[in-house]
This record gives sequence, structure tokens and C-alpha cells, in this order.
Amino acid sequence: MYGNPLMADVYFTVADGQGSSSRKVNIPCHKFILAVSSPVFYKMFYGDLKEPSEYIDLPDCDLEGFHEFLRFIYYDEVKLTGDCVIQVLYLAKKYMIPSLEDRCRSFLEKNINAENVLDLLPLIEKMEEVHLKSVCWKVIDTLTEKVLESASDAIQDDNSLLVSILKRDTLDIKEVKVFQAVNRWAGTICEKRGKTPTGKEKRTIIGEELVKLIRFPLMSQSEFAEHVAETKILKKTEVIEIFLYFSLNQNPGKFSCIPRCLNSRNLRCCCRISGLLQMPFFSLASEEFTESIYFSVDFPILLGGVAITGEPGKKYTVKLELNGKVVSEGCFQSEDRGVSGNHPGFYIFFEQYHLLNPDVPCILEASIKGQRLDCEFQDKRELVIDRVAFRFAGPASQSKVICIIGLLFRRYSINCL
Repeated sequence: MYGNPLMADVYFTVADGQGSSSRKVNIPCHKFILAVSSPVFYKMFYGDLKEPSEYIDLPDCDLEGFHEFLRFIYYDEVKLTGDCVIQVLYLAKKYMIPSLEDRCRSFLEKNINAENVLDLLPLIEKMEEVHLKSVCWKVIDTLTEKVLESASDAIQDDNSLLVSILKRDTLDIKEVKVFQAVNRWAGTICEKRGKTPTGKEKRTIIGEELVKLIRFPLMSQSEFAEHVAETKILKKTEVIEIFLYFSLNQNPGKFSCIPRCLNSRNLRCCCRISGLLQMPFFSLASEEFTESIYFSVDFPILLGGVAITGEPGKKYTVKLELNGKVVSEGCFQSEDRGVSGNHPGFYIFFEQYHLLNPDVPCILEASIKGQRLDCEFQDKRELVIDRVAFRFAGPASQSKVICIIGLLFRRYSINCL
């Protein structure tokens, strides 16, 4: 009956292509088949939301996507492509068909890459697909240079997506490559607008917000001199500030010195337990619980994540707050010997470093849903890692349930960069 007008009692009107010039076509369907597949269709045809007409216009849908959507309903099969998968996912969510949603998510997860991620990310964010959004950002973080090579086409005249990217501390790329990508993109926009690609014109296109997000102090002096200064995108006063930073370690003004590449390779772990006194772990019942730790440091650090204990193979929903501000939220899977000291658990890496100043009390709170581990251990009130002294409030204890066992950080100072 798929696409067959025989006994059809409802017709969907969709566009046969993209753009205003595309013609409309009517697709024959059968109310009963649609209704047994979707509670939304059931309401439309047999419930309170019953459609008065047998012709239903779908202005937010194209022919290819709707055909594949119907193929799944009639055949329990779907032929997903990069051109139609977003449309099919949208329809599956709109008409509440979870099995089709899962197939679309699986296809996207396997096929998101450096070339298409900037086109897909805005659509995925609009549909509130949390996991797929995290997949997109992981691709951007790990393949940053390849992603930025296609940025000029993906962002066109709107640089808001590029701003979101350059705010991240997790990008795995040299800063000179970031500037070159932005310079390239600005040059493309100049050509598109028929403008001469001068430094002044490019600066106007790039905008002040985006310029401030390029971390010029992370470049070497030779990289800055060779690839940045001569473009005249920066003002003379800004160029002087950066050269004074290189030569005299003076404050580089509005440009950040916070390093990128926030990942396990670049972080040290302050493990606040000295060792486990009892093995194996005893797993408590699954529950929602909260743990808070109070600490301070004697030297500026960039806090980049935490280490949390958990039963191997189990999933945990975690919300982390630092001094009352949410710094991470998501679902994580625990592994055997997954964190510092070969303890079972998992790491949570933040999207951005958080600068902690000396002798300022900090509160880190974790709201966790999952199975707690009960074990005996010895914690410490004070320890020194990488010449940074960590002080934890409260008395040292033994035989206590604990979840946050480590702080992931890097020592920070402008001079040492």
C-alpha cells in the first residue's frame, strides 16, 4: 500500500524540492496504517484533533524526507542519506515514532564528520538532541583544523557559530591556525560582498567579539610576527601589547592566555585519597545523591575536570556545580580502573577551564544519579601536586562513602606559558 492510491483516505501535500520554485505534490496514504504507527496520527484521524480535510499540507517537509518517513511506517525499513536524515528525524520526533528516531540518531552518530558538522550542529541544537550535540562538539574539538577549513561555507554571513567554537578551551589546534582560518573566512566574505580584502575591511567583518576570542598570546613570537602582524587586522596598539607580552611578560590586554587542548594529556590529577583500604568495592543501591567538597589552593590553577568513582559498566547522570555555577552536566559510563590510581570510575572534562585564585575557598558539588560504591579509604587534608598545595576542609576520615576523588588541573601563570 506504500504510495498506492488504492483505498487511500488522506493525502499529504509536500514540496518536491528546495526553494520557493519547487512544485507541490500530493502523497496518498491510509489513515489506519498511520494511526497504528503513531499516537499523533491516531489523534489526528480518530481523536479529539481529528482533521476535517483529507488533504493535509506539510510546509515544513520535503518529498525525499517524507517518502523515507512513510517507507518506515509501511515497510519497517528506511534508506537514510545525509540529505534526508535530519528531515526524517524531525518527522519521527514530531509524530512520536521512537524506533525511527533511534535509527536516525545511530546514522548521524556514525556519519558526523569534519566536513558536515558545522551544517548539522545548528539543526541538532534546534531539535534539542543532547547526545548528538555532544558528538558534534567532540568532532569539532578533536578535528578542529579540518572543521575550520570548511567554516567559510558553513557560517557564511553569520559568525555566531564561529564565536561559539572559539570560546572553547577544548579545541585541539595551534592558535596560529585559528587566526589563519578566521582570516581566510573574512577574505571569503569580502570577495562575496565585492570588497577589497584589506586588514581594516576584514576587521569590520570579523567584529570585536570574535577578535577577542583569538588567543594571540598562545602563539610564538615568530608565528605572530609572520602570520598576524602584517595582515593589519589588529590595531597598532594591540600589536604592541602582544609584542610587549612576548618580550617583557606584560599583560596582553583583552586577549586570553588560557591554553586550549583541555584533555587528559594536558591535565594533572590531584587525587585526594591516599589509597583504598578495602577491596573489593561494595555497590550500594542505585539512588540520587549529592557530595560537596570544600578546598583552596596556594597558586593559581585552571580546573579542567574531576575524577569520580563508580561501578564499572554502569551509567551515571551527573550535574557539577563550582561555586554555585553549573560547569558540567551529562551522562557518563564508569570503567574498571577508569580514573586516577586505577580506581573504578570516570573522568568528567569541562568545556572550559575555570581559573581558581590562591587562598579563595571553593565549593564543588556533584549531584549524581547511579550506584554508589562503599569502600574504606584514607583522605588527606593537604597535599602538593605540581608545586600547588591543595587544602581540603574538614577532618581526615576513614571508612566513608566518596564519589569525587580527584581534581583535574593545570598550574597557571602568564609567565610560565
